[in-house]
Amino acid sequence: MPEPDSEKVGRFTFYSREESEARGLIPSDEELARADELLAAFEEKRRNAPPEPARSPSLGLGERWGVDSLIGTEFEGWTRDANGQWYDKDGHPTSHDRDAHPGN
Repeated sequence: MPEPDSEKVGRFTFYSREESEARGLIPSDEELARADELLAAFEEKRRNAPPEPARSPSLGLGERWGVDSLIGTEFEGWTRDANGQWYDKDGHPTSHDRDAHPGN
């Protein structure tokens, strides 16, 4: 059961500053300094890292789906331009969308 100064919300217990200090939950100055050193070292590595490799072109369907999503399917090699027109693996415009949805 939570102590009087603490508040239980769901599975989390929130303590007052005094209660946190009494339980040893507040990091010491040395722990904070060490964390700052580790963060500074990480940021230095990140700044000096080479650029991220280029990503596969997107299909315009969000980050989750890219051209790699077509590999191994009958649409492998197809591309889509900025206007939404699809091209087959040989670069020929396709009527895929019209064929899939008659009447459009």
